[in-house]
Amino acid sequence: MKESQRLSNSVIEARAGVIPESDHIADEISARIRRTERVIRTVNSYTKLKPCGSRERGVAAILADLRHYCDENGMGFPDVDREGDELYREEKSVEESLIW
Repeated sequence: MKESQRLSNSVIEARAGVIPESDHIADEISARIRRTERVIRTVNSYTKLKPCGSRERGVAAILADLRHYCDENGMGFPDVDREGDELYREEKSVEESLIW
């Protein structure tokens, strides 16, 4: 593979969030917490919509919107969801290893 292609692939991975924001685990966890706080604010705003009314319904509405987004952009939601689940499990594993 050419050097320019490797660099291009690295940029794509970084933009996709594949490369962590920091090499330091504590910094990465802090970055993840900040991202989660943004998600919580989004869930709270969805919860305030009349059809939602609860956090669970707010999360469900967000998931429905993500499915629409995937449809509109030619992505298979089940594949994206599976990848998200794998990423979540990896992150939880790292967090649990730090606790013990």
